[in-house]
Amino acid sequence: MAEKVLATPPGNRTLVMTREAAKVLGCSMSNMRWLANTGRLTTWRLGPRSTAFDLEEVKAYKKAQAVARAQAAKEGRRGMGQLPQGFKPDKAGKSRS
Repeated sequence: MAEKVLATPPGNRTLVMTREAAKVLGCSMSNMRWLANTGRLTTWRLGPRSTAFDLEEVKAYKKAQAVARAQAAKEGRRGMGQLPQGFKPDKAGKSRS
């Protein structure tokens, strides 16, 4: 199982490690790995245990997410998922048989 390992990214890009990318987005390192595994962000393998992200791509993703959240708030909905339904108790006096 040989992976393609790039020592330097193509072009003139600034790479940041997973921890720094997570700080830029304000999320966890596991969330960064999820973003990479689902193809939302591109990664470069610098070694067997080293993954790097393009800093400009991470910043662009953060900006796109902020725009999507603002649009959702403007429309009166959440950015993702269903609205919470809350707890709905049974009607009073009705017994289960």
